[in-house]
Amino acid sequence: GSFGKPENLSALNTIYDEATPFFDVPNSTLFFSSNGYQNLGGFDIYKVKKVNETWKQVKHLPVPINSSYNDLFYVPFGENAASMTSNRIGAAVLGEESCCYDLFKVTYQNLKLNVSAFEKETETPLSEVVFTLIEEQKDPKVKYVAADNFTDFKINRDKSYKVLAAKDGYFQD
Repeated sequence: GSFGKPENLSALNTIYDEATPFFDVPNSTLFFSSNGYQNLGGFDIYKVKKVNETWKQVKHLPVPINSSYNDLFYVPFGENAASMTSNRIGAAVLGEESCCYDLFKVTYQNLKLNVSAFEKETETPLSEVVFTLIEEQKDPKVKYVAADNFTDFKINRDKSYKVLAAKDGYFQD
């Protein structure tokens, strides 16, 4: 169809500069750069989730994604990677300073959540525990730990989880 008139996103704008927006439709998340929020220097990359037409809290992406140089045009692809531009060290250099922008690939390391269970009163490690990892709107992942009181689950960034531990003779916690 056709486009409507652009509207100022006053809930997100600062008195300084915002640039290079990218809206990640599957995750309802806007990525943009700004020099108006607390930053490491120059433009830093931020993200903000949109829920039911409301913008949530703006979050600063961590180091090493952000640097003391200008970091712009962040575009995620898949769960564990993104591309961006920056004039950080490692970009083209003319003279003694980084002046020019290059493309960079961001690769996120996989995350693991380590879990174990202990008897509350004595802090003795428990064996034969069933651990259940629950992520909102996903099927639970269940692991049975026979003897060693330890297991891990692969998890994703920016997700909320709950872990339940169950063992015969104990209340689930």
